[in-house]
Amino acid sequence: AIVIASLLFTYVALSKEYVIDNYTLTWTAAELPTTSLLIEKTEEKLRVIMRKKSGISFDSIYLSPDEARDLGGALSRANEFYTKQKDTKIDITEVVKVGTYAVTFLTSPKNGFSIVIRQSERFAMGGLVLDRKEALAMSEQLQDIVEKAHFLNNAIKL
Repeated sequence: AIVIASLLFTYVALSKEYVIDNYTLTWTAAELPTTSLLIEKTEEKLRVIMRKKSGISFDSIYLSPDEARDLGGALSRANEFYTKQKDTKIDITEVVKVGTYAVTFLTSPKNGFSIVIRQSERFAMGGLVLDRKEALAMSEQLQDIVEKAHFLNNAIKL
């Protein structure tokens, strides 16, 4: 009886109850040479992060899954804006609004064509700068981002 009581006490003492809180789970949903698409799940939210390597650091934007899908739609128009702007002798800027973000398609004779994604707020700094090929590749990855986000949210129930 002493052996059984000792084993039972050892089992109870070793079996602790763990609680998972204050967590962040990040899934790399797509990785291109300089740009990554991440889906991040925390206790409070589910968000999509588009991250671009910029020198030794990273520039990032944070979107809801729906905003990310809509951003993909805007980025898929890169060829349309490129064709319209390519032979310009002056700076041209066209903006497409996506939720709280502005996607700016710009061409200058000096710097060529690029796409800048940043918060729509007035005087917003930072954001991501993509070239046409990066924008088109990322737009493909964003087409089913809502489904990927729901998959992650349902697969990890904490």
